[in-house]
Amino acid sequence: MKLSRSLIIGLLIVVLVAIVAVIGRTWHGSSDAGQPASTELSADANYQQGIRYLSGDDGTRNVVLAQHFLTQAAEGGFEPAQYTLAKLYWLGDEGLPPDRVQSERLRDELLKKGSTLGAKIAFLQYDVPADYAMDTQKVMMLAVEAASKGQGDAASLILSRKFLGRSLYLSDEDELFWIKKAIPLEDDSETQNDFQEMAAKLTSRLSDESLSRVNAMDDQVEAQHTFDLLKKYADAIGPLEPSDLLNEGWGQFTGERGIVNEPLAQYLMEEALRVAIISKNQYVEDLARNNLGVIFDNSVNPTVRNHRLAQVHLLDAYDSEYGPDNLLIDVYLGQVSLSPTQIKDLRKRYLDDMGIVHITERLPPLSKAIKKDPKKVLALLAAYAKKTKDAQAVDTVLTYIEDNPESFPLSDTVEWYRFYSELSSIPLNQLERYRRVETILAGHYVKDYPKLNEVIPTLFHLGGSGTQLVIQEEQRGQGLPSSASTAGPQEKRALYALVIGNSHYVGSELKNSLNDAVAVSDRLKSLGFDVTLVKDGSRGALVESLMDFSRKAQNADVTVLYYSGHGSQIGGVNYLLPVDIDLRGVSDVAALSGISLNDILIRNIPGNTRLVFLDACRTSPFKQALVRGPSDGLAPVNVPKGTLISFATRDGGVTLDGGSDDHSPYTRALLRHFGDDQDIALVLREVRDEVFNASKGQQEPWEYGALSGGQVILSKLSTIHH
Repeated sequence: MKLSRSLIIGLLIVVLVAIVAVIGRTWHGSSDAGQPASTELSADANYQQGIRYLSGDDGTRNVVLAQHFLTQAAEGGFEPAQYTLAKLYWLGDEGLPPDRVQSERLRDELLKKGSTLGAKIAFLQYDVPADYAMDTQKVMMLAVEAASKGQGDAASLILSRKFLGRSLYLSDEDELFWIKKAIPLEDDSETQNDFQEMAAKLTSRLSDESLSRVNAMDDQVEAQHTFDLLKKYADAIGPLEPSDLLNEGWGQFTGERGIVNEPLAQYLMEEALRVAIISKNQYVEDLARNNLGVIFDNSVNPTVRNHRLAQVHLLDAYDSEYGPDNLLIDVYLGQVSLSPTQIKDLRKRYLDDMGIVHITERLPPLSKAIKKDPKKVLALLAAYAKKTKDAQAVDTVLTYIEDNPESFPLSDTVEWYRFYSELSSIPLNQLERYRRVETILAGHYVKDYPKLNEVIPTLFHLGGSGTQLVIQEEQRGQGLPSSASTAGPQEKRALYALVIGNSHYVGSELKNSLNDAVAVSDRLKSLGFDVTLVKDGSRGALVESLMDFSRKAQNADVTVLYYSGHGSQIGGVNYLLPVDIDLRGVSDVAALSGISLNDILIRNIPGNTRLVFLDACRTSPFKQALVRGPSDGLAPVNVPKGTLISFATRDGGVTLDGGSDDHSPYTRALLRHFGDDQDIALVLREVRDEVFNASKGQQEPWEYGALSGGQVILSKLSTIHH
């Protein structure tokens, strides 16, 4: 039977319509071919589709499709989709690498709306290591700003958890207000119980009048008040929370990012301590002091390991919750001396806190002869631990091995960690210290000194990616070639010096510092150095001079820093004091207004070979010293390769200003011997002997660090050989 042409056309149209319908149904409802679904679905429907493909419960797992559907839902402001997508981007998944920037963008959108889901993704980001560290100050400000506009849920949760961590301090009334709001929002029962306990403690401390004020507080008014307080706090301490710096520093030490970076851990922990002192955050300050003691004691990197500096920090942390355990162990091993009263106090504090006597009260006594031989000490500790099967005794064995890398290989700890895991019933992979040891034994640790001058902005995602910078080895410190002081073809070297003399402090004038600096400047110029001289530098002038010098001397072969003036150590960190610093208050002000020597070395003194001379160890100029720690002299320092630091006297000692003479004893000796035809190491020996004899033993100059490569003879550095 023949069909008419019009009928054929009609049938073709029907068939085409059917095909289009089938294709449409496939496009809308099926993804078996891996095609994305239509964007015409509702936000909830897109979200459900995303969850379906993400979970794969019905055998349709497809992360790429899940991302597509969740993105469609999130773009419509659907909060569950924004949260799920932010989590997916943060953690990454099969076929979808992590995208931290997108995750933070979605988190910030949720926080700006005051959503509890914004708080939850922030908590996830705090706990999961990433390519850069968390900036909780930014998170708090976003959440509280949203609360000031009527959306307070995220702020309630975030602030309350900060209170529990003792890393944020508002008034008791402010804290109680936010915690009461957070209790019904918290879905973790343990944290909710913590909130309730803290609310009860705050309630018991407040008067009836204060409680009435809390109950009458308006949400938006209190949110604006809190926002203003946080803004003022941020302006005072800088862009980062001390707790963030501390946590990141500890993560670098333990190897959370897959590499143990102890120099960076030191730098971040010292910065955490500085910011904690400025913000008067006693909890983080104590923790930072304790952690620095551990870092300096346990580091495998020789540029960081410094037992003397460790003791400075651990003694400063005496009052912290970790003080009793750490100090009692050190007293037992003979590494630090405390009075019988202090030992009794530490033992009591440990018993009250832990409910048991400290392990050092059960361990066998160590004679003076045994203490001198690390192998005998370890043998005694090991025998006791094996006999008693006491987990704390095993922990002491581990601590002793890790504290003495010069005597024992780190691999000796592996069997002891297994023994400890067995006794404590804690799986090996949950022991943070063991994971650190595994990382180091695998060779994943920084062996020299990383570049740190831009590391904080990078780590905290204030710009750049960061991972490469964090683990990159420092190129500085290769030293001069072995032919540095011998004749032969040689290019003229780039020699730069920064000389600073601070005399005219308000209420604490130093007679000779300016004379010293001018004379040193003239002598270095005569030796071929391009010298920058700073006289009576204010803080602003010193910062500007240091920045200018770092640019000017960026291609230097040899750089010299000479400083004469007041110096101070706070928390084991040495500070050079500008002439406009307020010396009438407590010495803590040095952390805010002083210039950190560590920062100067990291940021401002370039060069393959760096020589630092500090005539800055005089009696503390402050009217009030710190309650803890030495008030006079400087602290011992860690020095990167290629750097030599000369103190006018030993750490903790006090130098002489020179009285009626034109120069201090130390600088006078330097000026006499700078032109000697011998290596700088021999020059400094001459300086030490001369000052020691002239001061009748009261002052003994001391050096830290060592130079690599050939000799450094100041009088010959600028000579051109042909």
